Amino acid sequence: MKKSSFAYSLLLFSISGNLMAITNDLPASLRESISVAVKYNPKTVSTNELLESIHYQTLASKADVYYPGGSIRCGSNGSNSQTKYSSMNSTYKGSSASCDLSVSMTVYDGGAALNRYKSQEASEAATKAAYNTSDSMIPNTRGGLANKAMSNYVSLINTQGNLNYSNKVLGLLKKISKVEDDILIQTAIEEWELEISQTVDSQKIQKESFEYTVTLPPADTLEDLDETIKSLKIPASADDAILLALNNGPEVIRRNLNVKMAEFDLKATKGSIGPYISVSANVGSDLSRDRLDPSNNYRGSSASVGISVTIPLDVSGKYRVKSSEARLASKISEKEAAIKDAKHSISEQYKRLVNLRKNYEAESKSYSDMLLYVESVANSAEQNNFLGRDISKFLASVASLDKRYYQLQRTKNEMLYNLFSIQQVTGQLFSDFIVE
Repeated sequence: MKKSSFAYSLLLFSISGNLMAITNDLPASLRESISVAVKYNPKTVSTNELLESIHYQTLASKADVYYPGGSIRCGSNGSNSQTKYSSMNSTYKGSSASCDLSVSMTVYDGGAALNRYKSQEASEAATKAAYNTSDSMIPNTRGGLANKAMSNYVSLINTQGNLNYSNKVLGLLKKISKVEDDILIQTAIEEWELEISQTVDSQKIQKESFEYTVTLPPADTLEDLDETIKSLKIPASADDAILLALNNGPEVIRRNLNVKMAEFDLKATKGSIGPYISVSANVGSDLSRDRLDPSNNYRGSSASVGISVTIPLDVSGKYRVKSSEARLASKISEKEAAIKDAKHSISEQYKRLVNLRKNYEAESKSYSDMLLYVESVANSAEQNNFLGRDISKFLASVASLDKRYYQLQRTKNEMLYNLFSIQQVTGQLFSDFIVE
């Protein structure tokens, strides 16, 4: 194993061990799964490191505005020379040293430096907001990782629900087989046992995918689909959700900050046209020594203070201003588009939720009624009341039950994804899920 690979494996082992020590429990809910994934997955760890880098750029830009610049320069040299000219010889041996301290600061630049700093500050905030979205064009977003963790979690609870359902049906079929030794029943039992075995195999792969994304394996007992749906709280109405999205939605926040950034860029560009006023101060000292004739030694010092006015002669300045104005206009258009997208998405999702909830009520009753019927028929077998019943009819009832179960599961999944999408657009996803 390569040294770097070993170190990375050791790091992951350390992270996993620390998580176990901190949480004591493995993630058992959608909330816990997303929280752990976003905090410890290497993809978002790299994102946090990038955001830290951008923050230091902001601090550097701030320092350019509020602190003077300067330099300290010190140097020394030695010389040894001998000159021969006709009958005259001269020799020189000496050394010299000097130090200078220079400080300067721009006291007026039309606000160029200050607005560059404000632009960088807005850029940092916009980048942070962008990583809370699930924009597929941005790598390693926390929103994208949250989607992945949610998908892994939902796959697991769907599979566990399917296993519970399949085992229930298998148990009912076995009740019938105890009193009816029929080839159709035995074939059905074999098919359900095979399906259960395949589902268990699939579940193992899903657990591996979950652990890869979340960085921890799932708990033995997870919140089921119904409990997860209940945990996804959203505003009571579409209007309330839209208002929340406009104030708290990561995509809208990102676009608002991009507009602010462009506004500051424009101000900085206008300011950079000039004039500039700067002040400077300099102190220095010099030392020269003649080793052969000390009378030639020299020591001196100097100090100066100055003010300068600079007026750039730059024809391209007006074009840079035009470019900044066009950029600002594009960012305003992007903001307006993001607001329209948020309103449309929320309105559409709420309308779809109304239909899904109606379907859920009807499908839930239909499934429950059919389950009660199939259970009553199977239970009657234990009382020896099954004799004379049509096996094919019973299996058709089981097939109908199966169809109703999976239709109900599809509706539940649509509701869950719908609620999750609303939480993302409104910004509730990270305010509700992520523990800073």
